[in-house]
Amino acid sequence: MSKNKNHAWAEGLDASNLAELFHERTDPSSDFATCDDGRTFTRADFWSIAGRMASTLTSAGAKPGDRIAIQVEKSIEALALFWACVRGG
Repeated sequence: MSKNKNHAWAEGLDASNLAELFHERTDPSSDFATCDDGRTFTRADFWSIAGRMASTLTSAGAKPGDRIAIQVEKSIEALALFWACVRGG
């Protein structure tokens, strides 16, 4: 049974948070973003960046439930940092 047994939309999924649900529900090889500077990212690329950021946050002592404040320019990395926080809880 799903960890999210109280939510019909999550029936049959193993996701424990929004980031995992996003990862489970998307094709990792599909395009995710093309930046103004010409860089392109697949969903797998993006997930990898967010994972490295989540690991860095955890190594710095961040725990699920902590509040993290950042001030960054709009970028794919800023979006990845948001997802890193979601992944880490």
